[in-house]
Amino acid sequence: ISTLLLMRNKINTLGDRIFENIHGLKELKLNENRLANLSFLRTKMVSNITLLDLSQNSLTAVISEWVEYVLNLQVLKLHNNKIKILESGLFHNMTALATLTLNSNEIKIISRYLFAGLSKLKYL
Repeated sequence: ISTLLLMRNKINTLGDRIFENIHGLKELKLNENRLANLSFLRTKMVSNITLLDLSQNSLTAVISEWVEYVLNLQVLKLHNNKIKILESGLFHNMTALATLTLNSNEIKIISRYLFAGLSKLKYL
C-alpha cells in the first residue's frame, strides 16, 4: 500500500500498531476525522511517508515525540484544527518539508526557532 485514504470518517483514535505491517506507505490522508492525538505515528513504519494530511481534526497540540519518525515528510497539512501549542523543535527532523499548512488554528505563541532547519520549506 502506498496511499491510505481514511478521510471523512469519525475516527477518534488509531491504535499504536495500526501501521506495523504496512510497508511502503507514502501518502496518509486522515483529514476530516476527530483525531485528538498522533501517538499512532510513533513507529518506524511511517518513515517513508511524504504526504500527511491531518487537517480538520481535533488536534490541540502537536508534540515532537508524535512525529519523530516521519523523516521524509514533504507535505504536512495541519490546518483547521484547534492547535494551540507547537512544541519547540517540532520540525527539526523534517528537513524535506516543503509545504506546511497551519491556518485556521488557535496558535497563540510560535517559538523563535520553530521553523529552523526547514530549508526546503516553500509554502507556509
